[in-house]
Amino acid sequence: MNPSNDTESRFTRLLRENPQLNDEATVEGITALIEKITPLVQGGRMHNVVDLLSALSDVVDLADEGIVQKLSKDFEDMTALAFNGSNCLNHALDVAGRDEQGPSVWQAIGRINRDDDARRGLGVALAILAQLGRQARYGAMPMPED
Repeated sequence: MNPSNDTESRFTRLLRENPQLNDEATVEGITALIEKITPLVQGGRMHNVVDLLSALSDVVDLADEGIVQKLSKDFEDMTALAFNGSNCLNHALDVAGRDEQGPSVWQAIGRINRDDDARRGLGVALAILAQLGRQARYGAMPMPED
């Protein structure tokens, strides 16, 4: 018994026994899909698609309840940060836009002296600038030898 004849007969039987595969729209769809996949298969790039699906499958397998909760919380925190930052910026622009003339340097310093929240905000800005400066310093350092 020839294995190629056995395979051919199984394939022919599969086509004959499945009405879905005998439908004209299905045949046209499969033909179009094969035409699109052919360059990927011939160029060996289909392996990349399979590797990507494998990696995605691994991520799905590793995604336990804890990771999903952590990612959900991080997404919620980032969304809240963006929303609050946008609201703060819009409010500050509205308040600053109401003044006909901007405050003088001495008026701005006086506000910092009188307003606890302004000082707190300045402290936050300075802390952010300090972190950026630290990263810049570390980024400029030569890489250690291995």
